[in-house]
Amino acid sequence: MRLRLLKPSLIFLATRMLTWALLLPFLKRIRPLPDVVRIMHRRPSGKFSISYCQQDVIAVADRIYRSAQGKCLEKSLLLYRYLLATGNDPKLAVGFRKMDRQWMGHSWVIVGNCPIDEPAAALKDFSRLLIFNSDGVIEG
Repeated sequence: MRLRLLKPSLIFLATRMLTWALLLPFLKRIRPLPDVVRIMHRRPSGKFSISYCQQDVIAVADRIYRSAQGKCLEKSLLLYRYLLATGNDPKLAVGFRKMDRQWMGHSWVIVGNCPIDEPAAALKDFSRLLIFNSDGVIEG
């Protein structure tokens, strides 16, 4: 990953993603989740030639959030935004599970019915509460 970040396109991607990563903790506290998803929603605009792929987006997000426990919503929102920008069709899922008499929330991104950057087995106990489709709309 270190050598690949020397590519100008990945430096640009990492800078943009890091900017959003710094803004998301504040944004998610002052706006309801559907509003934040709409803000993060971004389809390819055609203005710039996108020279990165799904693996680049995941690698940069992993680097930004490598030691950030409890930041799954922020990481998922970032992945959602930049996977949309690469032309993928991601969905943002939010779920809960009960563990030791406490409810635990978690969020993750799905592309093609497969979770991105998460083992499916780790998500099996979560009940999906909300799923935002690639248009930023909650699925029925």
